[in-house]
Amino acid sequence: MTNKRKEYLEAARAVATLNGHGRGRVMTRMLAARIFYKLGAQDFMLYNLDAKPARSWKEYLTKTAMNSLQAEVNPAMHKDLATDKVLFHERCLARNIPTPPVLAVIAAYTKKISGAGLPVVETAAQLQDLLSGFGNRTLIIKDQHGAWGRGVLLVSVRDGKIIQHTGEEFSAEQIIRHCGEHEANFIVQDFLRTDERVKSIMPGPALGTFRIVTVSRGDGAEIAIPYAFAKVPVAGNITDNFYHGSTGNLVCGIHVESGKLMIAWGAINGSHGQLVEVDKHPNTGFRLAGFEVPCWAEMLAAARRAALAFPELRTLGWDVALTSDGIVMLEANCNYDPDVHQITLHRGIRSEIAGHYKWALGA
Repeated sequence: MTNKRKEYLEAARAVATLNGHGRGRVMTRMLAARIFYKLGAQDFMLYNLDAKPARSWKEYLTKTAMNSLQAEVNPAMHKDLATDKVLFHERCLARNIPTPPVLAVIAAYTKKISGAGLPVVETAAQLQDLLSGFGNRTLIIKDQHGAWGRGVLLVSVRDGKIIQHTGEEFSAEQIIRHCGEHEANFIVQDFLRTDERVKSIMPGPALGTFRIVTVSRGDGAEIAIPYAFAKVPVAGNITDNFYHGSTGNLVCGIHVESGKLMIAWGAINGSHGQLVEVDKHPNTGFRLAGFEVPCWAEMLAAARRAALAFPELRTLGWDVALTSDGIVMLEANCNYDPDVHQITLHRGIRSEIAGHYKWALGA
């Protein structure tokens, strides 16, 4: 059995079980979605298209289709400003945008370093000296160009010893090896703590973020914020990455006007792509829908200011955190995915997003 056939059979079985429909009916609809709208088995399951009228399917965007639309408003020559965490950090500092400082670059993969003025370490001995010099501190180490939380390390330095978030001792040699295995340079930053006011929905240790999408028109004098959602981590995870529910984390749409959370979504038994509504946070028992995000107006204002600092990129998905030190812009995503927006809004956004991008281009 080919992998693709197996994927479709497993997806049809999961959807049929969820909705109480026959597998033959589900498979027929899945194939129709593929043929007419290029929506694959995972898309069909992720958006539960079996429970929606076929006429609505054309509004659902795939990642490929979204990238094509974004290419028109975010020129490739400028994307490094967002995708390279060092360049992003430098632009934020230059434009007075609050963001966690980059403390160092671990150049274990390539000696080619973007930016200037940051400490650069290449060997385990250099890294050990650097970390020991920080004193007692908790740090996050992540891929300079990474996404989706891949390869992230959370470590504490105590009296020169490196301790993983699991409590196991780690070594500078292991960190260097980890970077090499991921074929990337990594950056070192302080690990920020979640503001107490959002601990009920983001209990830690991961720093949960709020994704705020900005769309800038022309020179940036006009900035729209059409979409927002919360990435809600569960206890034990060190990132808030959702990845179609497979991490166990949740996502909630946010009403942009009020800052109130919508219904949360999570995976069925940690599955990849089969989602259900979630009423309460699984660790805190706190009811998620209706929660009003603290400092929401200030977060929107911060996102607008940040968008002005990156005029080369007309649309960005900002990961904004409310920390014990205030509001910070963790990252900007120039190729943000459509999936969580379509999950949390319970509808496709193809026509909407195309309209926003046309507006950005002055059309």
